Amino acid sequence: MNFFAILGFNRRVSTELVYNFHFNQHFMIKKRKSFVFTACIIFTLSVILLNDGCQYDYTSPLPGTVSIRLRTKSDNLDFSPLNNFVLKVTQVEAVRDDGARAIVYEDTKAIGRTTNTYNTLDVRARDSNIVMGEAFLPPGNYIGINMLIEPGGSVTLDGYRTIPVSAPQNFDALLRFRKNYTIREGATTKIVVTIDLDNALLKRANSYSFEPIRTITAFLQNFDSLSSGTPGTMGSLPLGWTRSINSDDPTSGAWGIRGDSSSQDYPTASSRNNCYSTYTQSSGSWVQSNPVDISSINLKDVSFPFVEFGFRFSAASQSTITLQVSQDASFASYFSSTVSSQNNTHWHYFSSSLPQESISSPTVYFRWLVNGSGESSDVRIDDVVVGGHRLSYYISSIQ
Repeated sequence: MNFFAILGFNRRVSTELVYNFHFNQHFMIKKRKSFVFTACIIFTLSVILLNDGCQYDYTSPLPGTVSIRLRTKSDNLDFSPLNNFVLKVTQVEAVRDDGARAIVYEDTKAIGRTTNTYNTLDVRARDSNIVMGEAFLPPGNYIGINMLIEPGGSVTLDGYRTIPVSAPQNFDALLRFRKNYTIREGATTKIVVTIDLDNALLKRANSYSFEPIRTITAFLQNFDSLSSGTPGTMGSLPLGWTRSINSDDPTSGAWGIRGDSSSQDYPTASSRNNCYSTYTQSSGSWVQSNPVDISSINLKDVSFPFVEFGFRFSAASQSTITLQVSQDASFASYFSSTVSSQNNTHWHYFSSSLPQESISSPTVYFRWLVNGSGESSDVRIDDVVVGGHRLSYYISSIQ
């Protein structure tokens, strides 16, 4: 075979090899495109299937249920079909620990709440069998129940005796039941709210006064029974009271008793004498009470202990008076609260709640510390009241 024949043979083989290479390459490209297309379809179907139904990585919790029941107690009034004293309830709320409130209707199928009337002397109320409301609530921590009420106008005894019932002028229709509880997913929490009728119904001569919140006064000092002294001498402090400067000179910075001609500006409009002190800038003069017996507000059914007093500065300068409360006369530790003169010379009224830890002992001491800014002036305090509020309602059971 000559050279050209061999060359022609090789050229034919080369042409076939090149053709086969291009054919296989085209086939592989088509095959790859088909695979990618199929993979895209499978991925899309997977996304649709995964998002269909309840196959999330996270789920919303199911609600829990709260059931609120009414219980009343009384040793003076009988629970009988012939006795009747009603409470009208216009709204019930569950209060969450973040302050959010949810309205509780009569049952879980209700779409609104109407005013309901409950006989507190019904036998079912004694046995906690009156359901006031039920609702689905988000799981979480809650701090209490709010209830908007209106007392009935009379108490009926033995089916025929009617005794009028009135409410005080400052009556607060909102009862705030406070006790921590937890709503759990898919579970029912039963809460029993109790109203003590013996404490809520205050007996008068021929009627009752409905007072679910009653103020208990443990201490009162208005200084009016004390001598106001002379123009050059202050009157003596109440028995047992002490002061940082021991002097009766009204210009010494000491505390003492003086009269006040500006009593018409005082909120009670009844002040004659008050506790008085002159002061200079950063004087730090103080007066301290005798041991105050607070055993009457250290009871389980007395809540929200408080202290109140009036104060007045004679100059319109920025000055402060600080109240300190301690369980010991040395004031090694104390609760304190500071108020300012508010840049005017009128009487002001100060009120503050007292932390339970500051009144855990049977007696406490009160100290008033004055500090001035700018010109010299004087300060007066009056009508010191220490007390608490007795609540005749509370949450008695959580299940």
